[in-house]
Amino acid sequence: MIDETKIHYIFMEDCIKSVKRGIPTQRLNEENEESIEVPFIGVKAVQEGYVDTENVDWVKIHDKDAIKKATVNTGDLILTLRGSYIKAAVADNSVDGYAISANLIALTLTKKIKPEIVAAYLNGPVGQRELNKRAGGTVMFSLTLGSLKKVPIPVKSIEEQEVLLRFIKLSSEYRMNLVRELELWDNMRESFIVKRLGI
Repeated sequence: MIDETKIHYIFMEDCIKSVKRGIPTQRLNEENEESIEVPFIGVKAVQEGYVDTENVDWVKIHDKDAIKKATVNTGDLILTLRGSYIKAAVADNSVDGYAISANLIALTLTKKIKPEIVAAYLNGPVGQRELNKRAGGTVMFSLTLGSLKKVPIPVKSIEEQEVLLRFIKLSSEYRMNLVRELELWDNMRESFIVKRLGI
């Protein structure tokens, strides 16, 4: 039984059930009869907590084994390994069966902790500090699987996780609605200015 008055941590390696690595760049867009066109998640598609399907590319790949090893399933935790900051997202039904790029890693977690909670923690200030401490580089960070496994993750009871999960889902939906509204406002503003200027 977890004592709720204390913060309990487990290392990331204790949460990982399996690891999927991305497809190297040199294997992309291979033009031959046996190539398969697959939806491909790159770094730009990984947002804080979710995968932006509008930024998913389609590529041709010949190596079926590479595709299989890089295919994500619903509930997988996806992380960028390189960039100005490390981002974490959770694969939902919309990207089930998609492949990931070489700069990403996908983790299937054990039932100890919900992937949405891990993503929210890693995207937050405390999680970012823990990632940055273990990542190489100063401007562009680079994180290895070995370093990632040593990141401490706070864990609560399953009941507490369910409460937190509901909040994360509601706040994510709210944020996405705000983004859509902002895009709509930008489009309306631009359209009005263009019309008034007669350009």
